[in-house]
Amino acid sequence: MKNMYLILSIFLFTTGCSEKDTKQQENSIYNKWSLIKFEPGFSPTKSFSENQIIWTFNSNSSLNVLISNGTEVSDRLPLNSNGEYIYTTNNNELVINNNQSFKYEITNNKLILSTFIGLEAGGMRITFKKRTEE
Repeated sequence: MKNMYLILSIFLFTTGCSEKDTKQQENSIYNKWSLIKFEPGFSPTKSFSENQIIWTFNSNSSLNVLISNGTEVSDRLPLNSNGEYIYTTNNNELVINNNQSFKYEITNNKLILSTFIGLEAGGMRITFKKRTEE
C-alpha cells in the first residue's frame, strides 16, 4: 500500500504542471528578448538582427540592455545605451525608470511595446523576439 501511495505521489508531482502554467511561462516578460524592429511613428522603421540589441527582463524588476558594438541606434529608441534599468508591470503596462510607459503584449514568442498614442500620431512600437539560446 505504501508503494501505491509513493507511485501516486510521484505521478502527481511530475504531472503537476498544467497547460495554463506552461502558457503563463510562455507569456512571461521575464526573459531575454532580441529587439528586431523599431517603428518610431513619423520616422522610418529600423530593423535589427537578433544579436544586435538584447533586453533582459529579470524577476527582480531590473532590465539589462546590451547593444552590440557598431550597432546604430536612434536617439528616439528608449534605452539606447548599455546598462541596467528598473521597470514595473501592471495590467499589461510597462513602466521603465518610472518615466517611460508602454502597453505590452506577448504573442507567438514576440514582445510588442507600444506607446499609448498610435503610430499615426507620432507614437512608437518596438518588437522583440524571445531568445531561445543563452
